[in-house]
Order: sequence, then C-alpha cells, then structure tokens
Amino acid sequence: MGKRHPDVAQSLFNLGALRYNQGRYPEALDLLLEAEAIYLPSLGADHPTTQAPQRSLAATRAALG
Repeated sequence: MGKRHPDVAQSLFNLGALRYNQGRYPEALDLLLEAEAIYLPSLGADHPTTQAPQRSLAATRAALG
C-alpha cells in the first residue's frame, strides 16, 4: 500500500479520533493533519472521506483554544 495510501490515512484518522476522545488534543491534531495530508491529494477536498478528518480537525483546534 505505501505510506500515502488512503487506508493508512484511515488508520491515522482512527488514532486521531481516539486521542481526541482521550483528551490528548495535541497528539490528535498531529494524526488528523497527517490523515488529511494523505486524503486531499488522493481523494480530493470534496470527498466525504476527506471531510471527516477536516471536521475532526476543527473540533480539535477548538478544544485546543
């Protein structure tokens, strides 16, 4: 698959969501940004799979203040 495959991004997204739910917001932010960086070029900004980490990034940034 390689490091830039959407399945890798899904794993990063899942880990980011877990870290968010644990209140570990800085770690969540890093993982979600990495997932988004894979999804955007491979699936595009309008793809629903890409939009999920974008929503989670917004929530994480809000939690961080």
